[in-house]
Amino acid sequence: AGDAEAVARLVAEAGADRPLTGVVHAAGVLDDAVLLSQSGDRVDGSGVGPGRAGREDQVGDGGSVRDRLP
Repeated sequence: AGDAEAVARLVAEAGADRPLTGVVHAAGVLDDAVLLSQSGDRVDGSGVGPGRAGREDQVGDGGSVRDRLP
């Protein structure tokens, strides 16, 4: 799980002089294999959890990070 309080502070500190223009959710699910041994299903499955978590993350007052981006 991410640190929602740290993200809330970052969003609150962003302003005209330091605009927050994006958030990268860089977590992943490990599924090691030699590249040529990977299948489409394995590649797709390694990003499902983090992608879903990123859409559901909320900050501070219950709004999402995405709601606060220009």
